[in-house]
Amino acid sequence: MDEWEIDHDTYHPGDWPKVPFWWNFLGHDPYFATSVKTRWAELSRAILLPENLDRRIDQIADTLAEARYRDVKRWPEPSAGHSYEAEIAALKSWIRGRTLWINNHLWRLASVEGGAEGAQPQEPALLQNYPNPFNHSTTIRFTLPRSSLVSLRLFSVTGREVAVLAEGRWPAGAHTLTWDGAGHASGLYLCRLETGGVARTRTLLLLQ
Repeated sequence: MDEWEIDHDTYHPGDWPKVPFWWNFLGHDPYFATSVKTRWAELSRAILLPENLDRRIDQIADTLAEARYRDVKRWPEPSAGHSYEAEIAALKSWIRGRTLWINNHLWRLASVEGGAEGAQPQEPALLQNYPNPFNHSTTIRFTLPRSSLVSLRLFSVTGREVAVLAEGRWPAGAHTLTWDGAGHASGLYLCRLETGGVARTRTLLLLQ
């Protein structure tokens, strides 16, 4: 096994892929885990609904209708049943299986000994947004050791206030917000968290 890989089977028996070692570290980061679970919940209620996935596959299949008659003898996967329609059905079944697998295994993220997933931060923190750089929307995370008055704002590099993301009293713990940069110019922005006499700043890069 290469040094940059871990044995995926240790974590998910029977599933053959190996993953880069850093995925193990990310999986044990409670803030990353919370963000992944939240985003998956959003997508699984929208674009990743089985009927929406099937509809998208059917649209692509229709687009490739001419090619299937030209190349059908060369590219169909033998295990799919030696027909274009059977291969499409096999693809839909495979994708449904993978989404079901994710639903059943996502809870494994941040299952750290000592209850680290629920551990409270010791001081206010503003984590780096992701993705960064980003196109249109990005996720911004901050943590609070106790219930506090919070001001979370975005500024241009010239100091002009662009958005107020959070204002008022927030409970202790980890918090996740999304900023939609649609309608704003590409460039650098400053995200500033002020709470309990502490200020934290992160740089965001919007690429339209």
